[in-house]
Amino acid sequence: MGNKTPEEAFTGNKPDISNLRIFGCVTYSHVPEEKRTKLEPAADKGIFVGYSETSKAFRIYIPALRKVVLRRDVRFEEDAAFRRSRGLDQVGQRSYQSQGSSLQGSGSSSGSQVSGITGSQMTGSQV
Repeated sequence: MGNKTPEEAFTGNKPDISNLRIFGCVTYSHVPEEKRTKLEPAADKGIFVGYSETSKAFRIYIPALRKVVLRRDVRFEEDAAFRRSRGLDQVGQRSYQSQGSSLQGSGSSSGSQVSGITGSQMTGSQV
C-alpha cells in the first residue's frame, strides 16, 4: 500500500478531509435568536469536542454554561490551536519576555533608564 490510505487503495481516489477539524480548538458558535435576548452576545466561545452522530453538527463544550451543545454555525480558530500544538506560541512568548527584561534592565550610571512600555528616556527623578 505504501503511503496510501485504505480508502485511496480501495477506490483509487484520495478521501476528502476538508471537513475534519482540530479537536480541542477554540470555537465561536452562533446562538439562534430564539435562545438569546436582545442584549446577550450572538456567539458563544467554546471548545470543539467532536461531531454529532445524528446530524451535520459539531459538539461544542461551552465553559460558561458547563454544557456540551450541538451547533452547525461554528467558526474555528484552528491556526491558534495548530501553533499551540507545535509549540510555536511559546517561542514567540519567550522572545518577547527576553526583550522586555533587557529593556527594563538597560540604563546608564547617570540615572536615566529606558521605559519598557514607550521606549523613551526617563531621568532619575521620573524613575
